[in-house]
Amino acid sequence: MLSRPLLLLLCLGIAGCETMGKWFGDKSTAIPPAELVDFEPELKPRTYWSGSIGSGADKNFVRLIPAAVDGIVYAASRDAEVAAFDLSSGKRHWNRGVKQAEITGAIAAGAGSIVVGTAGGEVIALDRDDGTERWRVPVGSEVLAPAVIGERIAVVRSGDGHVFGLDLASGSRLWSYDRPVPALSLHGTSAPVLASGRVIVGFDGGHLVALDAGNGKLLWEARIAIPKGRTDLDRMIDIDAAPVVSGDTIYVASYQGQVAAVALDSGEILWTREISTSVGVAIDERRVYVTEQTGHVWALDRETGASLWKQDALTARQVSQPAVLGGYVVVADLEGFLHWLAADDGRFVARSRVGDDRIIAPPQVFGERVVVYGSTGRIAALGLP
Repeated sequence: MLSRPLLLLLCLGIAGCETMGKWFGDKSTAIPPAELVDFEPELKPRTYWSGSIGSGADKNFVRLIPAAVDGIVYAASRDAEVAAFDLSSGKRHWNRGVKQAEITGAIAAGAGSIVVGTAGGEVIALDRDDGTERWRVPVGSEVLAPAVIGERIAVVRSGDGHVFGLDLASGSRLWSYDRPVPALSLHGTSAPVLASGRVIVGFDGGHLVALDAGNGKLLWEARIAIPKGRTDLDRMIDIDAAPVVSGDTIYVASYQGQVAAVALDSGEILWTREISTSVGVAIDERRVYVTEQTGHVWALDRETGASLWKQDALTARQVSQPAVLGGYVVVADLEGFLHWLAADDGRFVARSRVGDDRIIAPPQVFGERVVVYGSTGRIAALGLP
């Protein structure tokens, strides 16, 4: 019989399993998705617009996260279609196919460009105004996470443990950093983050590093999680989601590891909590929100890491990374539902649905809208009434 970690690895890393039942059938020993609970709605979120782009991201659990700049939402599909939508109205400004590419790392936007990565180990820059290709460069390995764009640089993480600083105008390599990749890890990589002249990156094996954005020099390294257990699967740890930086603190989470607050300047670990997740965290002024691998959603105190509340009614529903809009926490699930939780105590206040396909990419908050991108290409923007 397969161990529970292996079931999870198969689900997350190999096919993204639409439901446990479809993977393992009636004889599966996996925990079935929780039935949706009834509650009295306190909120009626509005769907402002919806549309579609390509075939979405329905293979190998690739999270093609949309991006937005200056009121325009950019999204990419796995079959290399890229589109720009007006954030307010949903009007499609342009739509373009990228030749000879299978997009697996999307999408970064800024400084007049958008940047995507491919399964073939290429990074491609497109013009933000019309999607025409500016340049493409090889980086040696599949790109599974969005790049991050600075004023003159695009920073990209490849699947083989390399981080590249690329000139945004030409794609030429300015610097590179690499570290060994464990033989066993989840199918995914943590997106880099730019903060105060530093590139913050999480790695397989539970390491968080800060690099100088100008030359790629290692500034510090922190161990967020330590392997535990007797088997290789039990000891597998991974930082798979992008860290979140606020002020002088980094918030980061790891699979089979911990959620941690880390000092931006030094890498000192300020606090940790034993919560396992591969989908990352969100924050507001007071709290850190994290979706546990089980589907439970937690709120932790930003200063101490102490538990404030836990919502455990979404067990095994493949719950996304949280997003924060106003006084509410929004998470998506395997059946296309958006669950709206009160930020103060985690109670359900609303439930939305923009389609019946699972939502792989975490909901993204842009201004007063939360943008949702489903696995079959449906994209929608919702907001508060």
